[in-house]
Amino acid sequence: MKKNLFWLVLAAGIIIVYSACGPAGPPGAEGPPGTNGTSNIQFTTYTIAPIEAPAGVWTAQPGNPSPSGFSTNLTVPAITSDSNLVVQVYYSTKGTAGPWTAIPSQDVYFNSSSDTIDQIGFTWSPKTVTIVYNLMPPLQSILPKTTLYFVVSVIPPVYMKRHPNVNWHNVNAVMQLPEVEAELGIRGAN
Repeated sequence: MKKNLFWLVLAAGIIIVYSACGPAGPPGAEGPPGTNGTSNIQFTTYTIAPIEAPAGVWTAQPGNPSPSGFSTNLTVPAITSDSNLVVQVYYSTKGTAGPWTAIPSQDVYFNSSSDTIDQIGFTWSPKTVTIVYNLMPPLQSILPKTTLYFVVSVIPPVYMKRHPNVNWHNVNAVMQLPEVEAELGIRGAN
């Protein structure tokens, strides 16, 4: 009898709990805005002076008969061996406050109206970003004319999930991420 009474009380309790549940209410009010900043996207700023190679930070790239351009390496601790990271680099000729332009880019100092254009690009590997600068056509080697400022952004995979429709190989698409725009106030590539 005690066993039956126990099960009867348990069943009544379950019925009371579930009968007390009604339809879902309306959504609650929107919470307060979050803090500014993108703590998961890491940005590192670099200043690279136009010191004559090879004494400075710019190194001549092999070429025939002259160097094909100049490069410099930036140490970026946030870049790990995780192949899912997105690394994007921006440059400015004005200072560490920008305005920022995405790399790869051309017309840094010269443009096609002068029959010459220059290009700036980058590659990355764990802990390193290599910036390459050259002038063409024809391919000529020339050091950057003034100090260049760089911002390297290291974007973790969570942002890929948050923004599934972004083409991560398209510089302009990455620049349009709200987190990146908010952090840097960057402008589009040339």
